[in-house]
Amino acid sequence: MRRAESVKRSKRNMLEPCNKHKKTQFLHPIIDWSTDDVWEYIKKYNVPYCKLYDQGWKRIGCVGCPFASVKQRRWELDQYPAIEKMWKKGCQAIIDKRKSTGKDCKFKTADEFYEWWLSGQPLPKDDNLTNIFGIMADESIT
Repeated sequence: MRRAESVKRSKRNMLEPCNKHKKTQFLHPIIDWSTDDVWEYIKKYNVPYCKLYDQGWKRIGCVGCPFASVKQRRWELDQYPAIEKMWKKGCQAIIDKRKSTGKDCKFKTADEFYEWWLSGQPLPKDDNLTNIFGIMADESIT
């Protein structure tokens, strides 16, 4: 964990208590390192690293992560069309489930649903709509 990785992480401390287990402490020894510091260490000590960094990746996590920027998600999903296809399949499953249970769905097609999700735009206030996971207070996971 490094402060330079994000605005949220910039507020983190070198030593922090665990929220769940109060007696546990987290130590972030490289919290003040820059990206250059990390790469200098990797090269100096010949530390193995994921080759995705050599392909232009800056950070590695889940492809299409909802917490990533819209630009980053689009770039990632362009790199991995099979994952995009799975997201669209999931969107269609949500639409089909809602229709089969008589619930309304804002989206007519999986492509429309997927593009909305990828855009990062919020849903309008409407208690009868679904989120990307198909979960609302009155229903189970679709």
